[in-house]
Amino acid sequence: MRVVPAVAPVREQTVELLRRAIVECRFEPGGRLVERALCEMLGVSRSSVREALRQLEAEGLVTIIPNAGPVVAKPPPEQVAQIYEYRAVLEGLAARWFTERAPKSVVRRLARTVERIEAASRTLDLPVLYAAKAQFYEVLAVGCFNEPLGAELARLRAKVSLLRDQSLSRSEAASASAAEVVQIMQAIARGAAATAEALAVEHVLASAARAAETAEPSAAA
Repeated sequence: MRVVPAVAPVREQTVELLRRAIVECRFEPGGRLVERALCEMLGVSRSSVREALRQLEAEGLVTIIPNAGPVVAKPPPEQVAQIYEYRAVLEGLAARWFTERAPKSVVRRLARTVERIEAASRTLDLPVLYAAKAQFYEVLAVGCFNEPLGAELARLRAKVSLLRDQSLSRSEAASASAAEVVQIMQAIARGAAATAEALAVEHVLASAARAAETAEPSAAA
């Protein structure tokens, strides 16, 4: 969680690191984002943090409340259901294109993330599991060679991170999710693009169902 000088524009790095932190549930949904603490954490100026927060607000990941400041956004239930439905189609495309386009070195990277997901799901090591799932999708986006698709999926995954946090905290849900990811990986390894696409769609829809089961009645998706 530190910005590295000269690697990329500071603002871009700040946005990316904060977005990743939201995806990996490092910040509590609905919790305050204190500018001073973020500046110290990232090693950047307050203006960089404010610009990043405004960008994440535009993406729907942060809500800026008058007289209270920025907080991690919590999308309404009806919007969450729509996001999952939309995301399922896009994840399917990413899996298909990854199978068709990814070089062997990137396929091996994806396989290693799947191994970490399996291991973390068995021990229910949630921080490792969240990070491994985030990395799985990042590698998938890299290997599908479609930058706009990858950026859109990153935004959607971040917006549903709250419900993912609730659902994966149950051992049976974590195991089921890991098994689905393994099946996607197996299809990719076989070069079965259509199967990988279908399994990716099913995985996202199953994730939506698990999230709805663990959501509070007032927040069920």
